[in-house]
Amino acid sequence: MNKTDNDIYSLVMKTPITGFDGMLGVCIENDCVSSIDFVESDIKPATTVFARKVESQLNAYFENPAYKFSVPVSLKGTAFRERVWTILRTIPSGETRCYGEVAKELDSSARAIGGACRHNPVPFIIPCHRVIAQTGLGGYSGETDGWKMKIKCWLLAHESEDRHCS
Repeated sequence: MNKTDNDIYSLVMKTPITGFDGMLGVCIENDCVSSIDFVESDIKPATTVFARKVESQLNAYFENPAYKFSVPVSLKGTAFRERVWTILRTIPSGETRCYGEVAKELDSSARAIGGACRHNPVPFIIPCHRVIAQTGLGGYSGETDGWKMKIKCWLLAHESEDRHCS
């Protein structure tokens, strides 16, 4: 899991994701979401209006996978990664794209798309879990098994794309 220092997060919340025993830690900078991390931490309630809005939108997604996030994000990545993340935000809930399909849109490689997905700072809002391999799930957050893949499978099942998960 990522960062564990509760002080760096504006909000730490539970999730309904099965197979994941941790929490979501949300970093907020200037009323923009800058990162969402999978953490082992205690709950930290939202104390600002914006943090409560982020929490509300994450909970809305967990209730309804078709929910569209509207909170602003602050992305820090290369120009290429930011182009990938922009494309990922256009993949509708309940649909997937192969790494190669996204690569074709950017005249790039599937491996480069995987790298951009691995460095996605705001999962859920930028739905990198909707990108899969030509012959299977691929990875999630740089892993191809373990608890991170359980999260990807849960998210795909939540969005009715569970045919890839067993």
